[in-house]
Amino acid sequence: MTGRPRKGRNMKLQYRGNGLLFLRNVYLYVAVTAPLLSLCLMGAAWPRLFLGMLFLSLFLVPLAAFLVSRIDGFSLDDEKQAIVRRLGRNIPYAGVKVLDINDTSGMLKVSVRQGGLVSFPLASALDRRDKLRLITELQERMPLIEIRARAYADWKVLFAAGLIVVLAAAALHVYLYARHPAVRVLPQQVDWKQGGATEKTREYIAGSYSFSLPMRFHYRGREGEVFFFEDAGTKRTEIKVAAKEQAARPFPGPEVYRFVTGMGDYAEVLERAYSARFGVIPLVLKGIALSGMNDVRLFEVRYDAFSGSIAQGSKKGTELTHIILAGGATRAEIYYFISGPVRLDEQALQDLVTRIHIRRT
Repeated sequence: MTGRPRKGRNMKLQYRGNGLLFLRNVYLYVAVTAPLLSLCLMGAAWPRLFLGMLFLSLFLVPLAAFLVSRIDGFSLDDEKQAIVRRLGRNIPYAGVKVLDINDTSGMLKVSVRQGGLVSFPLASALDRRDKLRLITELQERMPLIEIRARAYADWKVLFAAGLIVVLAAAALHVYLYARHPAVRVLPQQVDWKQGGATEKTREYIAGSYSFSLPMRFHYRGREGEVFFFEDAGTKRTEIKVAAKEQAARPFPGPEVYRFVTGMGDYAEVLERAYSARFGVIPLVLKGIALSGMNDVRLFEVRYDAFSGSIAQGSKKGTELTHIILAGGATRAEIYYFISGPVRLDEQALQDLVTRIHIRRT
């Protein structure tokens, strides 16, 4: 409350939200819940998200505190015989039946009711020291008002907030593991060396990459940036190869996104997602990428100047293999989409990957 009210019949008492108190309390919640939320959302990459949330809060929380100090609060206007809110219509004294006060973390959240379940908020960040004065002044003006005050210990509120985050994340993890069993699979790390291919075969250029395929795969044509190949023997195994000069960005602001999540392009998204044991976001992405696949096998690939991932699985009687690699200064990406009746073994995968090279320009 600002100033001391004068004793008299037509005085106007003003209660304002405390911006500094709001600022302190929000940062207290950030310090407790932000690490837990970051861990639950991003798993092993939680420090990046936590730092991003902390950095963002340095700008947004002071702005919110400034707005609280300007628009949060109300007045008791004896001349108008009404509670004058800064936002919203005035509330006549005669219509007020219940005063609700929630005392949490040093702040008072105050609202009134005129009957029924409809509540009219008055303030969300009053100083706790104004509690007794507020109750006294309202009872003097509205003798029949019912006071409903609730107080919560600060540590209980923080504990409850943290517990809600953990329980919600645990429930989502249980659901994801039950809904998408493939998210349980972790990638096998492979570091292949050059020299897997010995045949002399035609070389193709795809963006920043050059590549070739074993002789049994015949070139069938090209549509835009996509190359099509087919097994010369069975004619049932097909390979599609595509590349992008610049890495595909899943969201705008790639550098900010990479800083916050460690995933700046699709190759990094899949690498993080496939290797995730926990974390709602990477597990959701993993479930989407492996949706519908059975008997899944994953590889985390390191080769030459690039890295990436390989996913294999069965889907409706067809063996699928998806390869995505990224490298070079621009992290250009190259994709292989392979389908056929028989799954490629690790040696065949190595033969494909070691035929890929970044062009030196």
